[in-house]
Amino acid sequence: MKRIISAGFLLAALFLLAGCGRAVRLGRTDSGCSVAFTPSGQGKYGIEMDRPNGKTLQQTAPAKVYLYIDGTEQTVLEAAYSAVKRNGNLVEATASIESGEAIFSFTDIWKIEGDALQLDRTVKVSGTLEGAGFCTAAGMNTPARWADCKFFIPGVIYGDPHTTDYSKGGRAFYDAGYFSLREDYLSAPLGVVVDSPSEKYGWFGVLNLKPDGATTWEESTASATDSVIEPSLGFGTLEMAAEDKGTGVSFIYPGTCREFAGGGFRAATTPAQPIVRVRLHPVEDGFTQKYTLAFLTGVSQGMPEVERDAWRDAWGALDPKVQKVDLELMRTTLLDHLASQVIEYRDRAGVPFVIDAKTGKPGSFRPAYRSFPSRSAYNPDIPRMQAWARQLGIDLDPSAAELEIWEYAVLGFCGKHVEIAEQFLLEAYRDNSARGLRFSQLAEEIMATLVRYVPLDPPVGEGLNLRTGQVGNIHGGNSWGLRPIPEDLARLMDMLEREKSHGIQHPQWLAWGRSFADWLLPLQRQDGSFPAAWGDDGAVSDQSGALSYAPIPFLVKLSNFTGDPRYKEAAVRAGEYIWDEFGSQGVYQGATGTSSVADKESGMLSAEAFMTLYEDTKDQKWLARAQAAADYAETWIWIWNVPMPVGADPDELGWKPGVPTTGANGIGSNDVGGVDQYLDWAVPLYAKLYKYTGDAHELAVAHVLLHGTKAMLALPGRTYDMAGPGWQQEHWRMNPIRGIGAHRTWLPWISINHLHGVTALEEFDAELYGQLK
Repeated sequence: MKRIISAGFLLAALFLLAGCGRAVRLGRTDSGCSVAFTPSGQGKYGIEMDRPNGKTLQQTAPAKVYLYIDGTEQTVLEAAYSAVKRNGNLVEATASIESGEAIFSFTDIWKIEGDALQLDRTVKVSGTLEGAGFCTAAGMNTPARWADCKFFIPGVIYGDPHTTDYSKGGRAFYDAGYFSLREDYLSAPLGVVVDSPSEKYGWFGVLNLKPDGATTWEESTASATDSVIEPSLGFGTLEMAAEDKGTGVSFIYPGTCREFAGGGFRAATTPAQPIVRVRLHPVEDGFTQKYTLAFLTGVSQGMPEVERDAWRDAWGALDPKVQKVDLELMRTTLLDHLASQVIEYRDRAGVPFVIDAKTGKPGSFRPAYRSFPSRSAYNPDIPRMQAWARQLGIDLDPSAAELEIWEYAVLGFCGKHVEIAEQFLLEAYRDNSARGLRFSQLAEEIMATLVRYVPLDPPVGEGLNLRTGQVGNIHGGNSWGLRPIPEDLARLMDMLEREKSHGIQHPQWLAWGRSFADWLLPLQRQDGSFPAAWGDDGAVSDQSGALSYAPIPFLVKLSNFTGDPRYKEAAVRAGEYIWDEFGSQGVYQGATGTSSVADKESGMLSAEAFMTLYEDTKDQKWLARAQAAADYAETWIWIWNVPMPVGADPDELGWKPGVPTTGANGIGSNDVGGVDQYLDWAVPLYAKLYKYTGDAHELAVAHVLLHGTKAMLALPGRTYDMAGPGWQQEHWRMNPIRGIGAHRTWLPWISINHLHGVTALEEFDAELYGQLK
């Protein structure tokens, strides 16, 4: 079941028969491929790989150059190998391509690394073409038609398009017959084509084994239509494309890629024109390119297994490492910082939703590179807001963006107010001092506020204005989704269990949470699903069942706490629906705002739902499904380091130069290249998978998330340019403009997710926490 083609002997045998016109066969690889070099005429050779699925991979011209003059593509030049010689256990294959005064000399060293067909390529330029630039490519083709294939690019596409049309893995690209992505958009520089999606899923792909990612500030800030020729560019492009006789996957270096103009950040369905983002090396005498690739192949049971198998091959090859963080210092810092942000006003208490992490002031201060309109559902009353802020001793700048939602205490997702109370109570259990008593008081005040002001039967929104006491929709503007409320209510049930163990009952908390379940259950449909969203008028605004994973943990825990089986029965039905409709297809959707968009948090929350069902029922199918959803979620984790642009002013960058990016995680398939640290919440999930399955890979994932997600968190002695310890901005971009986020804003989820990764892991297995920290 290994997925990587071995081909060291492939070219090693060629020198024996070169020129004789006969194929050189190497036998079968561990993955079941019969590999041979085949003559392509005039003593030159290409490559063929006969696979168990009957789809032969082929490349008749392994050497390819894209040559540009003055930023315009002049021609595509390609050649077969002209000579092959063996040197010990290595094979050297050479080819040359001429254009005018320039010669591009390819030296390809092929070797066997385990089951891998590994290519170490060097391209040297002889001669100079003034004003010209070039990139080279290596790839393989299958005879399978584009329309008959499925695709896997981590964080982009999972089988078929599940995103907005002009996003990088969207329908516009699929209909045009290609997906073309710079590797700095990707959690791993990996692209896979499934060319026999039937009972057994045969697939192949390419992985950059030594990703460099280097770029400059000039390149990163250049427009998509600007041509850039720069010798230091170190990133490539992964491309899948329809060919005349099938479908190809290739690596292009440096990363020239095909796009749609206007198809960038959260691109929707606006018609856009196809363009080429031209990034080149100079055609200069003596210039040299080098890169190392692995060609992967495999046969898997279905799309979830394709994703797992290819991703684990990439993980094993790239072997991600992270820098450890002092987790106890982090815990204390974040809790004290979070407590300092609580506003206590009249009979209300909570943490405001949007605070600038650089200044500590309310709202958001956008970089010049990003601008967004205010949310039309809210019209901030700036004078009254300023007066209230002065009363509280808060420095409010009326020019800040998103002041319209600053005043809100928000449930779930990005606000996590029940979970704030939970973390305060957990710390109160650990600390018997006045500090611990203060945390207990804050938790009680926050919960009393939510129970008093936020109705759940029926719900009218997930945000409470701390100034006015009004409730509104925050995450969705004019509608509220299924995710936030039950996500926080699952934490409510955990709090109630702990408090009960300490001899404390909270009947009002329970009644408040239970009222939501009693409102929700009649809305469950025959197939087990729930609607995805409701409008201000209370009517369903999104009929999709994609978010039906959201209430499952809450319903199971409520059933166990109350003894009422109805809630658990509903949870099981919802779990079956999510697996049948989404999990079995290897894709999860809807958690980050749009029910039709694939994203990592949907995978995380589905895995949590399946894990809750497993821990309750001990039915192994739920454990297998939890692991499958977690397999999907981890493909959004950056497992390579993307360096910040050379020449950038560090003050301009949200992600600072020299700070590793390994462990950051992609957000959604409509925001490809954007990263945050949300998966740090999933540390205990992967620890449980390790304990329940014995799979050491799950422990490795937990370790990367436990430490790597804290890289840009301001801690004592390492505050970067934040307002002080405890602050962190919400997200960044790894693709252009690299290191810049849409804003530099802090939201409560940031601190809560960091804390949950520690506290829930410690509660589950203190010994394992000690091992990982």
